[in-house]
This record gives sequence, structure tokens and C-alpha cells, in this order.
Amino acid sequence: MSLRTPVTYLALSYVWGDATQQIPIRLEGENHCRDPNSRPVTIRKNLGAFLHFLRCNYDMILRHIGKGMELRLWADAICINQEDLDERTSQVRMMKNIFESAEHVLAWLGPDDADIEPGVLKMLEVHKIRPGARVWDAADMSSELTQFFRHELNTDFAGGWKSLRAFYDLEHWARIWVHQECCLDVPTTFICATHLLPREMLLDLYHILEEADALGVAPNILPSNTSLLSIFNAIEERHIFARDSPEYSLVRTAFTKQHCAATDPRDKVYAIVGLANDCENSAFLQIDYNRPVAEVYRDVVLHDFYTNMSFGWLAFAGPPESSNLSLPSWVPDWSYRHSGNLPFPMVKSLEEDDGAPKDLSYRASSNMDTVDAPKRWPPRGSEFKKQFLRLRAHCVGRLVEQRPLPVAEAGRCALDELPYRNGSGAYTPSSESFCEAFLRTITADVLIENGYLEEHLSHLEPGADLVGIVQSASPTESERRRRDAYESLYSATYKRSLVFTDTGYMGLAPEYAQTEDTIWMFLGAPVFYVLRETGTRTNPWEEPEYTFIGEAYIHGLMDGEALAVVEVDRAQLQQIVVR
Repeated sequence: MSLRTPVTYLALSYVWGDATQQIPIRLEGENHCRDPNSRPVTIRKNLGAFLHFLRCNYDMILRHIGKGMELRLWADAICINQEDLDERTSQVRMMKNIFESAEHVLAWLGPDDADIEPGVLKMLEVHKIRPGARVWDAADMSSELTQFFRHELNTDFAGGWKSLRAFYDLEHWARIWVHQECCLDVPTTFICATHLLPREMLLDLYHILEEADALGVAPNILPSNTSLLSIFNAIEERHIFARDSPEYSLVRTAFTKQHCAATDPRDKVYAIVGLANDCENSAFLQIDYNRPVAEVYRDVVLHDFYTNMSFGWLAFAGPPESSNLSLPSWVPDWSYRHSGNLPFPMVKSLEEDDGAPKDLSYRASSNMDTVDAPKRWPPRGSEFKKQFLRLRAHCVGRLVEQRPLPVAEAGRCALDELPYRNGSGAYTPSSESFCEAFLRTITADVLIENGYLEEHLSHLEPGADLVGIVQSASPTESERRRRDAYESLYSATYKRSLVFTDTGYMGLAPEYAQTEDTIWMFLGAPVFYVLRETGTRTNPWEEPEYTFIGEAYIHGLMDGEALAVVEVDRAQLQQIVVR
């Protein structure tokens, strides 16, 4: 059947489930005539449970959809020959169109479950407080919620509300394909047991629980499941995917979905191509299940570098865990389910300045007009090979000292251990006091007002929980400013160490960096990078080879100062190889 053919069908989103639990079914032909010689098709148990539900509740689903139609269903396990890689490739290339062309998407969460049923009933009960809760009168809503939850907490919190946690933890939410299937602009209904839950209702419920949590009448009631929260956010912001925002690039989307599960590791890329806003007509992203996983992941790098003219993918590369894919150190391994072992990307966001956006992005060497005139991309000397990356770069120093930052561990701050209290004198590279330079370093210079962070640090007690403070801050101006200070401190120092170089600079580097590692400026990149020499060079005239370690912030060099050195002395630029 062609998607150009005007036919009405429903698309099914579901979890495949245990491969050992298989059941046979028979498929009828177009004239509903069963071929007595046809062999049964084998499907997994979870899909079989849905087909049984569909047979028993056919009329209810048609009433819910509001259509009098002959029901056609698209389910990948039946409609795609999974053993034929060529067919699978061609169908997955059309996956976004298949779901966008459907009359309705049904998301099957599973059959009757005694552990979940009370939680679903609680959701339906809460939703009655204020259907369409995204638009409410704050005072009325607060009063209704307070009254409702005070009664609930005194009567049945251990019952239905405990079951709500089981709903949050359903396997369905962790499946990476769900993020595309349920976030497109198509009417979508989630089916749990015998309950039909429209997507908008789940969003309304989430907003109600957000409000209850903010009011303090139902603490800890929000889902903590990263996958479910990611789906809620993606559904709410699905109109943004078409906008020209780096937040929805393929690389950033791959990172935010890294906690999701996929049976085939290539799907960690292929399942999000339809969600990212920079993949249309990409020369580097050809869905093909015949290709090795390592090549697919490398294609993401090539796509980001050449299409977006960006080094952004390097924020997610590095050696915190060993990979079994034989990837170069500069290629992120998207097959990992996100374990929090990487630092947060070293980026500055846009801030409002008198109502107008103010670009605070780092510019370590991203303004290349001073070296390459006119500005060009890719930077001169850049070259990708299968197992290595060749770049023109400038070394700004070697790590000679590393100090752990106690603000990083679990978001807690041991204030007395912060070394700035013992710092005195000047920070030579930027002509600041050491104390001021240190405070700007540990927030990666996100907070630029003098005394801003120091003022708020004075309120912290030793062992303070930064994450808890950020999440619980009231929306007053002073609390917002304090929250921003702590959030910047936490984001900049998580999984990073304070480092000093042999050239007199102070900065932040991944905690798994080591003394004798070197700090480099890549021509065209906004930040600095830590590299470790491989020691494989046998002759001095050979290009030095390195392993990629991670991003670095070097205070006093983030606004192009190192590029100015290169402009004066081109010999400072070296051709290096990163493997």
C-alpha cells in the first residue's frame, strides 16, 4: 500500500516485549478469505494481547475515535518483514510519514495489571478536578487541589497513589521509538488495561500534579522517570521541532534520549531522525540496517560537523565507559543508556537583556575571520577518516594540577572545602583577583555580575543540597536569582575538576582527565578540549596522535584570546590527529 493512496488506518505504538514469549496468528487476505495453506505468523505476547483487546473492544475504540470506519491497523511486527534488512530499511525511512498519515495513534501500555489499575483510576479522578488544566484560574485551582489532596493524603495515599508510581515506571515509556510515535501532531490515545487515556488528558494530569507539588500539598508526587518526563516535554513542545533551534538538533536530541532503550543500537539514531529539526535532506543520514553500528554513529558526527558547522557532538564524546563498538574516542556511543557519567555540555544559553536576546556563547576560536579570511567551513586542515580526525589546533597548556570540586558530587556543596577562600593575589591572565577568577571559573562564567555568586554562596551551609534547592526555590526574584546561581554552579562542576596548566591558566576539565593531559583550541570550535597523547609517534616529523578526553573551560581564554595569539604567530597552529 502506498502512503499516497487515500486509506484510513490506525498506527500502533507498543513495546515488543520478551522475545521468548511468542504466539502464532493467521492473517486474512484483502477479501477476508483465510488461505488454508498459509503459514501462521508468529508475534510476541504483548502484541497478541493488544489484538485480543482490539477484537473485544472494537466498537468502543471506534466510538472513542469518532469514526465509523473499517478498522485497518498498522503494527510494525506484522507490516514489516523484520528478517529482511532491505525491507526494514525502506519502511523505517518512512516511519515518521506512516505515523503522521494515520487517522489515530493507539499507544498500547499493556493488559490488565492489578498493580497499575488503581493508579489509572486515580488519574481519572484527579483529571475531573479541572479538565483542560493547562488553562486555569490559579486561585481556584490552588483551592481545589489543596482540598482534594489533603483528603487523599489522609485516606488512600498508599493505595492508588502507590500504583501511580507503577504507571510511571511502565516499560513503554523507556522505548525510544515511543518518543517519535507519540509526539507527532496526530491524535493519540494511550490504552492501559481497558482505559482509554487521550494524550491531552495525560498532559493535563501532569500539569495538575506539577501545581500540587509546587503548592506543597502533594510532595514527591511527580514522576521521576526520565523517559516519561522526556515524553511529556516533547509532546508539549512538539511544535518547536520545526524551529531553527540547536536544542532540537540531531546531536542534542540523541543526548536527551540516551536513557531510552532500543533492541537494535542503530535505532538510537534512526528513531529520532523524525524528531530532530536538522535532518531533512541530510547527505550523511541514510537509514540502512545493513550498515555497521559504528558507521551509523560516525555519520551523526559528520552530519553535525558539516550540516550544522558545529563541534557540538564532542560534548558527548569521551572515555568514561569502555565501548564494545570499536569507536574512535571522538565519536559518542549513543548505545549507552544514559548513566550520568559525562559532564553537562559546556554551553552558554541565551539570556534576556532588557527584553532582547543576548548571545553569551563561548568564542574560544569560533570566530575564524582573523585566521581564515574569508570565513570558511569546514576549517582549513579538517579531515575525517574512518578511525581518525585530523585538525588544525593550538595547544594552550599542559595540566599540572587537579583539584576535586566538592560541589560536584550528588549536587552537594561542602563550602568549607572550596579553595577560593584560601586564594589571594591576582589571576595574571585576566588581571582579576584570584577569588573573582575562581568564582567565575566554577560557574563557567555564566554569571557575569561582580559579587553575584559570592553573595549567594554565603547563604550555603556545608553539605547543602544544590539540586534540592534549585528544584524547591519559590518564584520570587531573589529566590530565582539564587536558584540560577546554584544551578550554574552545579551544571559547570558536575563530573569536572578544577585544573591548572603549566602556562598559568585555571579552568574546568572532566574529572577523569589526568595531569600531563594537554588543552587544545580546535580551529572553529567554541570551547577548549582535553587530549591525551597516545605515545605511538616514532619519528618527530610525524603528526602527534591523541585520544579525546572531553571539553574544558579555560578562564581568560574563552573569548578568542588564544586565537589572537595564533593570528600573530601562525606557527602556533599544529596539524594533529585524534583517534
